[in-house]
Amino acid sequence: MKASKKFLKARTSLVLDHPFFGSIALRLRVLEDPTCQSMWVDGKTMGYNPKFVDTLTLDETIFIVCHEVMHLILMHDIRRGDRDHTKWNISGDYSINWIVKEAGFKFPKGAAAGLINDEHKDASADFYYNLLPDPIKMSMPMPGQGQNGKGKSNESNSNGSKGVTFDGNIGEVRDQPNAAGDKASNADKNQQIQERRIDIAQAVQHARKAGNLPGNLSRLVEDIIEPKLDWKTILHRFVQKAAKSDYAWSPPNRRYIHMGLYLPSMHSQEIDGIVLAIDTSGSIGNNELIQFASELTAILESFETTLDVLYCDTDVRKHERFNRDDLPLKLGMFGGGCTRFSPVFDWIKDQNKAPACLIYLTDLECNDFPDYPPDYPTLWIKTRKYGETPPFGEIVEL
Repeated sequence: MKASKKFLKARTSLVLDHPFFGSIALRLRVLEDPTCQSMWVDGKTMGYNPKFVDTLTLDETIFIVCHEVMHLILMHDIRRGDRDHTKWNISGDYSINWIVKEAGFKFPKGAAAGLINDEHKDASADFYYNLLPDPIKMSMPMPGQGQNGKGKSNESNSNGSKGVTFDGNIGEVRDQPNAAGDKASNADKNQQIQERRIDIAQAVQHARKAGNLPGNLSRLVEDIIEPKLDWKTILHRFVQKAAKSDYAWSPPNRRYIHMGLYLPSMHSQEIDGIVLAIDTSGSIGNNELIQFASELTAILESFETTLDVLYCDTDVRKHERFNRDDLPLKLGMFGGGCTRFSPVFDWIKDQNKAPACLIYLTDLECNDFPDYPPDYPTLWIKTRKYGETPPFGEIVEL
C-alpha cells in the first residue's frame, strides 16, 4: 500500500474506531516530509517520511499517529521551554506509551516498545525528564521495562535502575510556532494552551457521543480541560496564609500613588514557626526530596521564620532547625522503618510548640493519626497516588 494512502487510512481508522484521537488528528495539516526520520507533530502539522511509513503495517501506522496526537493532548509541543529537545521527546514518549498501550493499540517493533514504565505509568513527561540521566545519548540504558529491537535490556542507568537501551524513537514532537510561524512567546503559549483545551473538550464530546471514551482517558482529559491547582501553588498559598503581615507608611504602596492614594506598603512578613515532617519509611525518593526542598526554599526566602524538620518513621529519628540564613534547604533520609504519624504530633506537644503550620511529606500509607485534630493547620503532601485519607488537614499530591 502506498505510504500516503496508508497514512490516510490510519487517520480514517482513528476517526471511526477511536473518535477522541481521530478528532484531534483531523485538525492537523498533513505533510509528506522525506527529511524527517519517522514522523513529527508541532500542534499545527503532522509530518511523515513515506519511506518510514512503507516499513510499517497499517496497525503500526495507526499507533504512531495516535502516539503523535497524544503529544498534543499532553501539550508537549507547548511546554518544553528551555529543556533539551531530545530528552524532552524521550520523556514525552514514556508518559504517552502506557496510555496508548491501555487504549489497545499495537506497538511497532523496535526501540519504541521499550519506552514504557509500568511502575510510573501515571507520571508526566516532566517527571521522566527529571529522572533520566543528563546529558542523554541516543544509545544508553533507560528506566523502564521491555526490550528494544537490538535486544538490549536489564542494564542499569546512572540512577541504578534497570532499563532498556534507547536507539531511536518512533516520532518527534516539535515546538508549536506562533501564528506567524516564529518561535512562540509566553503570551503565544498561553493562547495555544487555551485553544488546545477547547480542541480537547470538543474531541471528548465526539467520543462520548460515540460511546467510545475509555475511563482512564476520561480522567486524564478532565484534568487537562479543567486543571487543578498544582502542589507548588497550594504549598505557597498554605504558607502565605500562616504569615503575619506588617505594614509601614514609608515607603507608601506605589500601586495606588497614581490614583492619589497614599496607603501603607508591606514592610515584613513573619511566621511564628513551621514544622516540616518527612516520612522516612522508604517511600520517598531522593528526586522528590530535592524537588520539594527547592520549592520550599523559594517560599521561605520571603519570610522571617524558623523551620523545625522532623524525620520520622515509627518514631522521630532526627530533628533539624533552620532559619532564612540556612537556606537553601538540604533534606536527607534518616530512619527507614514502618510509618507512624502520631510521633510527630506528640513531639510538637512535648516541646510545647504552637507552630503556625505543619507540612507533612508522606505517601500516606498508614492510618496512625492523632485521636484529635491539632489546633494548627496541617498540609499533607502526598507522594503517591493512593494512600489513606487523613481525618483533618489539606491534602495535595506531589
